[in-house]
Amino acid sequence: MQALSAQSRDDQAVEVHFNARNGTPAFLKTKAITRGTVARSTRGAAQAEGIARQFLRNNKELLKLHRPDQEMSLVHAWSDAKGASHFRYQQMVDDIPVFGKQLIVHVDAGDAVYLLNGRYEPTPQDLDTTPAIRPSQAREAVSRDLNVADAWVGDAELVVYTRSCGNLVLAYQVEAEESLTEAWVYFIDAHNATVVHRMTRIHGNVVNASGIDLQGTRRNFNAWQRGDTYYLVDARMPSSTVPNDPVSSVVSPGNTYVFSARNGDSDLFHITTKSLTSGWDTAGTSLMANIKIVHDYYKNNFNWNGLDNNNRNYMGVVHLGRDYANAFWNGTFIAFGDGDGRTFSNLAASLDITAHEIQHGITQFSAGLKYENQSGALNEAYSDLFACMVDTRNWTVGEDVTIPSPGYLRNLADPTDGLSELPRNMSEYRNLPNTKEGDWGGVHINMSIGSRAGYLMAEGLTAEGHGESIGRAKTAQIWFRALTTYLTPYSQFVDARKTQIQAAEDLYGAGSAEVAAVQAAWDVVEVYGDSGPPAPPTPTPGDPVSGADMMVYLYPADGTHDLSNEDEEQYHLYVLLNPANGYDRDNDLGPLNNLLDRPRYTKPAVYTASNGNSVIFYVTENFELHSVVLYADGTSEESVPVGSDNNIWSIAISPDGRYFAYTTNAGNDNHIRVLDLDGDRESAIPIVTHTDTPPGSDQLFNTIEYPDALTFDFTSKVLAFDALNCVSTTESLCSQGGGFKYWSIGTLRLADHPTDPTAVQGTLSFPVPNQDPAFNLAYPSFAANNNYVLAVDLIDLSRSPIISSMVWTLNTLNGQTRKVADPNLEAIKERGVFGVPTFWADDGAITIQRLNNANGTAYRVPIDTDWAGPADSRYQGNGNITRLNDYAVAMPMMHRRAARTIRSEITLSTSAVNFGSVAAPARATRQVTLSNGGARDIRIQNISINGSDHFTHNGTNALLPRNSEMTITLSYSPTAAGSSSATLIITSDADNAIEQISMTGTATSTDGGGGGGGGGGGGGGGCFVSTLENSANYGAPVAAMGLIGFILLVMGIGRSRLQGSRADDE
Repeated sequence: MQALSAQSRDDQAVEVHFNARNGTPAFLKTKAITRGTVARSTRGAAQAEGIARQFLRNNKELLKLHRPDQEMSLVHAWSDAKGASHFRYQQMVDDIPVFGKQLIVHVDAGDAVYLLNGRYEPTPQDLDTTPAIRPSQAREAVSRDLNVADAWVGDAELVVYTRSCGNLVLAYQVEAEESLTEAWVYFIDAHNATVVHRMTRIHGNVVNASGIDLQGTRRNFNAWQRGDTYYLVDARMPSSTVPNDPVSSVVSPGNTYVFSARNGDSDLFHITTKSLTSGWDTAGTSLMANIKIVHDYYKNNFNWNGLDNNNRNYMGVVHLGRDYANAFWNGTFIAFGDGDGRTFSNLAASLDITAHEIQHGITQFSAGLKYENQSGALNEAYSDLFACMVDTRNWTVGEDVTIPSPGYLRNLADPTDGLSELPRNMSEYRNLPNTKEGDWGGVHINMSIGSRAGYLMAEGLTAEGHGESIGRAKTAQIWFRALTTYLTPYSQFVDARKTQIQAAEDLYGAGSAEVAAVQAAWDVVEVYGDSGPPAPPTPTPGDPVSGADMMVYLYPADGTHDLSNEDEEQYHLYVLLNPANGYDRDNDLGPLNNLLDRPRYTKPAVYTASNGNSVIFYVTENFELHSVVLYADGTSEESVPVGSDNNIWSIAISPDGRYFAYTTNAGNDNHIRVLDLDGDRESAIPIVTHTDTPPGSDQLFNTIEYPDALTFDFTSKVLAFDALNCVSTTESLCSQGGGFKYWSIGTLRLADHPTDPTAVQGTLSFPVPNQDPAFNLAYPSFAANNNYVLAVDLIDLSRSPIISSMVWTLNTLNGQTRKVADPNLEAIKERGVFGVPTFWADDGAITIQRLNNANGTAYRVPIDTDWAGPADSRYQGNGNITRLNDYAVAMPMMHRRAARTIRSEITLSTSAVNFGSVAAPARATRQVTLSNGGARDIRIQNISINGSDHFTHNGTNALLPRNSEMTITLSYSPTAAGSSSATLIITSDADNAIEQISMTGTATSTDGGGGGGGGGGGGGGGCFVSTLENSANYGAPVAAMGLIGFILLVMGIGRSRLQGSRADDE
């Protein structure tokens, strides 16, 4: 940073835009420069690269690079006509490339670094770069995941991959193809052969067309003759050098090939004829002629040759599939279907779709924008913009092949006008999951924000009164220079803005009209200097409740807690009141259990009513459910059995007393049973793994045998659990009592079943997917005032016989983990020790049990605001670990003696929407607002329309945080005269679970055109749905309802017994 400060003192301004996720500079501009006014120095390329290298060394602290010379490998160097030199570096870790992470240093003609930009990672700490599996095992893992016969799987190359949470992992990169329409890049964990991530290699969407010679127009093109046969191969494009035989060897560079798939999806065939002037396939002819137009555009405007500017072949495929209404780029060739005759005609007829797909190839071989999330949307925006640069007739895409109204696929000038309604600006940005169903993070949806910015630069600023546009030619030059000079694989919209400003300064000078047009265009679409995508709604914490804390725990009958896993260990139920004030023997109450009904080694469950009276549930050694009433004055009643069941294994009760959850002692029971005490219903919800693909080799098979420890969050809506997993091998089967066993954690979100009033719905989530079975995660516990931070035990068996134990916190919002404390106090770590953590009511500390080979007691461990404890090197707190007592404690559990019934309701801005009179087939829109003014977040579970299909909405299932609003746009699109009505139904986990809005409208006339409004489902609203919630499980109702009655009896029917004092009870 001192080097940059020195430059600033030398009147050279410094502008830095940081990567918000990891704090590295994404755009660092050292000074304003007037391009072309500085004489080119006589130094060579090596000297210029030395200047770039020295800049990296001088600023390594700012760049967060420990050894920039070793971590940044030069992969491309070039000079431009303005006298600048540019050096693109690939980030490396121990000579292994970090996938997609690149940095570009730009040196001006005066031998000064004027710009640094890119997306990369800080130097990783403690990353194991030695693979534990062979490349062949990685390829086998890909084959297993594809599960397709005859799939092609390429070589495995070692890379460092960045997970979505920012963590780095050593992985094998493997390309694979299922068919011509399904191609992937896999990343396989190099330590355990699990699938870390996969991304599609198919870059395309339902695109455009223009009919040209599919309509019979004669076009001129080159062909290859062999004997009396002519092949649809142009051996003079993109290179004028003619090879010996381009037909026999399609890998020879500099050629253009157009093949036919003959309505299949795997084999390609040369298109041939016996006559130079007749017999050619019309779709092939259209595509060959269009490729020539596109090639000439890039050659004439940017001196760009082929896809990679090095004469890489153009390869096209027509007649893909049967009635296939799509076109795409798959990393090697562009492919076109014949259309379905309903949405699209033959897509090979379209010039702009051909340009769109070829631009994908150019993007891949220049900036390499990754095809997911914002970088993928930017990739698509480039393709649409240059489609309209090649085909200059209008600003629409697909107008020659789109059959239904409005007659084109997309409109760059007005993204809301097309076959789909797309965002115009960042206010309408749609956060979608990075899955195929989520359009890889919305690449074909949010693309319209970038492409509209391009339109505005060229024409729209002037046309719409936002400023002065600069025309297509200058806009194209700016966008292309930014792509080929500045952008990197994971560039975001804000990077596009900044690099295009830089490109405009390079080409036309700082302060020029062209720079102003770039700034104004991105301003209109709301991508400002440091903007990014709108953050998904963030869960909000609750307010701590007032009251006194108590610690419920088990006391070993022999006075020592050292054999917790042994059946002969016996326990009693105790409560320590007010432990924050120091240990007081008078506050240590117990045993609370009947001496003949001792608790087994599992966590109790506690519910407290509004007056401070509590009921403590526990499971006995005989697997029976018992309870004890503890009054606010510290007195208690004798323990009593609850029901007659003797199969209870573990239990939990929600803070508001609505839900009671338990598991059974059946060895193969993978269900959590949930009792809705308010709704008098019970469901058995199966707990299944988040994926059918097990970790490890292809001989393994993974199942959850049973869940164990249970705990609720502060809202009473989410249940956390741990579960025993068993991994089978051919030599040791779980079904026969063998297999490799490990513990994992999950959460279960509860709600009313949408269709079955007798059942409870559960939605599974797994905070740590693809867990390595060498690690055990157990005893999860929610923070007291939020449901996105968990405390959890981690037992590390990977270095056996040394076994490491640690209590961690896990922030599921950002994937951040922090150490808290080691529960194993033994000097030699030869066994795993579970701390069984629970939070104190203010979330300022965690109570755990800590054991040595003689005894175990309870400790209070302070944590800081970043959820770290003293065991973490980043701990910023002031407190120390303190022991809560001097005797044996097992299964300590913190509980605040206060009622916690948290309500939240959805408030509607209106319950009725009247669209009035609308002239069919026009469309009218209205907005309604959903507000949450309650004490907890609300999850929208479903938004649907019942009634006329002339009504639609753009809402989506999402989080509605407390003290926030959600706006839903309702649309009425009548097709004929008459009145219509429908009801918008909003289902959520709010206390008013179902809200309805009536909608009415009248169509006054019709001109006979236009389509109807579509179905009642909304298309992609503006909110985020967590991708961790990957499987909905609808619990089956349980016939026997007896346990509910017994629990309600213990709690006092309607809780009236607990609401009274003990004197009232007597």
